[in-house]
Amino acid sequence: MAPAARRRPAAEKEKTPEQAELEQLREEKARLERQNAAMSKKLAQTEAALDIMGKGIALLEMMSEGADTENS
Repeated sequence: MAPAARRRPAAEKEKTPEQAELEQLREEKARLERQNAAMSKKLAQTEAALDIMGKGIALLEMMSEGADTENS
């Protein structure tokens, strides 16, 4: 056995181009899944805020209509 081969642990053997690409794709997939989760959370927060704003506008319109009928 060559001295260089003996010094290298089994886990550190060089990867084939296919293995390197597969590892890169797995890392990219994990990154995209984290990004997707963060964006989904932000979307849910935005939708909740819009729902609250819509209810607030409806309440203000009802109050405005009530004030109009009292002043008439």
